[in-house]
Formats: sequence, structure tokens, C-alpha cells
Amino acid sequence: MATTGILSEMRAKQILHRICTVIAIALCAAPVALAPGCNRDTATATQQEPTHVLTTVYALAAVVKQIGRERVDCQWFVEAGQSLDDLKETPERRAQWRSAELVITRGAADPWTLEGLGNAYQDRRILRIDTLPSTREADPTQYLWLDPQTILETIDEVATRLSTLDPKGEAMFRANAAALRREIIDTCDRARPALDASNGAFLTLDRGFLPLARRFGLNEVRPGVDIALSDPSPYGVKVLKQTAMDAGAKAVFANAQTPVALVRDWESRLGLMVLPLEALGTSAPSGRSTYPEILQYNLDQLVKGVAGTKPTTAPSR
Repeated sequence: MATTGILSEMRAKQILHRICTVIAIALCAAPVALAPGCNRDTATATQQEPTHVLTTVYALAAVVKQIGRERVDCQWFVEAGQSLDDLKETPERRAQWRSAELVITRGAADPWTLEGLGNAYQDRRILRIDTLPSTREADPTQYLWLDPQTILETIDEVATRLSTLDPKGEAMFRANAAALRREIIDTCDRARPALDASNGAFLTLDRGFLPLARRFGLNEVRPGVDIALSDPSPYGVKVLKQTAMDAGAKAVFANAQTPVALVRDWESRLGLMVLPLEALGTSAPSGRSTYPEILQYNLDQLVKGVAGTKPTTAPSR
């Protein structure tokens, strides 16, 4: 009897030990099984979705990306290699416009991007660069974003609106905006002495660049007749050459999208430099993909043109 009791007690202890082992294993495994689901919930609750921003031209998108960094998802309609003439409403562009939380538009030049203005929500959502203090009297079809003052005002607006949409990113937005402002101002300050010392004659066949030229005190020199850069006819060459001579202009400025061969042809016929300027910028890493790069390139070209020195590099496509 004593032996049987001892055996029964041992079996009971073994069973109890097995039960405890199973429970312990289950408890240890539970956090592993639950952890992935819990982490996803936490991430969903705390992770900030990027703010969706849409701009009509890449140069403005470059500004947004430099301020917002990873906290923005920025799209644009037109960049280098494309034409502003093609910036028309399409179903795809309309869908992009509707889904964007912030839209930065040329304004009156693209009326379909202004739908709903006058409504408080749309007024906060749509940023028109043609109604900024520096552009109210400007032609909205020109490249207003190339004027550094306009971009400084745009930077302030973008930082403010992104901060409203994403308050947790405000400190970063403000810091990045301040750094970008300093870079733009420093770039302008380096170029200004050479431009101030010039005769101020700015001869171009693309009047879209006038906001940039005027910001630095350059004065437009216009031929008496319309001349197409795509057609270097003997008469056009004669008129343009005489216009440059009368005004003391040392170069003719063209759009960087002008084919290099055509630029060379004009240079050989005119006996003058034909210097490309960048209007749109490009998302290609090998190109002018940030706003400071676009500005620096254009100011270098202006300095070359007004100083009358030969360019040391081939014109960009």
C-alpha cells in the first residue's frame, strides 16, 4: 500500500510538471505570435503618412522636396524635356489634382488648377505663385519661379502650409526652409556684383526668363520683329545682330531645351554667344535637380552673357 501511494504521488507530480511546462511554453509563445500584429497596429497609429503635394513644374517640386524631405510625397506635371504648352487638363492630371493635399500652381496660366478657389478649404490647399507679393503685377505665363524673391516667398508659404498639414514635422520644415533661404540669398549675393557692373542689356528670344533678368536689374532688349529661334533665317539673323549691336548686348539668351546644334548654328551666324537658361529643372540626378542648382546655373550664364566672356562648357540640352 505504501509503495502504491508513493507511485501515485510520483505520477501526479509528473502530470503536474507536464501541465506547467505546456502552460509556460504557451505563455512564452504568445508574445511572439502577437507581436507582429501589435507592431503593425502601433505603426499604423503613430507613423505619419507623407503629405501629398502636386506642382505644375518640377522646379517648384524641388523646393517642396528640399523643405519636406521624407515627410512629403511630391509629384509634378512638367520638367526639362517637356513643354509648358502641353500643360493641359487630362483625366489623369485631374485625378492627381484631386488627391493632392497641397497644390502649387502657376495660377491664371493653368485655370483648371484653380477650381474651388474662394472656398476656405481650397484656399488653404491651393498655392498660386502668381498672387505672391512679388508677382501680382507679373505675366503668369512667364517663368515666375525663376525670380529668387518669388521663391523666397514660396518657401515661406510651403513651410507654413506643410506645418499645418503635418504639425509633427514643423520643426524640420522650418529648419530646412531657413537653410534653403540662406543658400538662395548667398547664391544671389555672389552673382550680383558682376551683374550690377554690366550695361544691363538682356536680349532673349524667350520672354519667360524676364522675371529672373529683372530681379537683377537687367533690361529687356527686344527686336523690332518677332524672330523664331527655330528658324535662323538670314533676315532674322540680321535683325537680331543689329539689335544686339545697338543695345550693346554681348549675348543672346535662349531656353536650355533648344537643341545644341541649333544654338551653335545661331552663334556662328551672329558672331555672338547664345547662352541657354534653365526654366524647369529635371528630376534626373545627373541634371539640375535642386532649385539652388537651377539658380546657380542661370546666374552663371547671365554673368557670362553680360560680361561678354566665352562660355567654357558646351550648352546644355
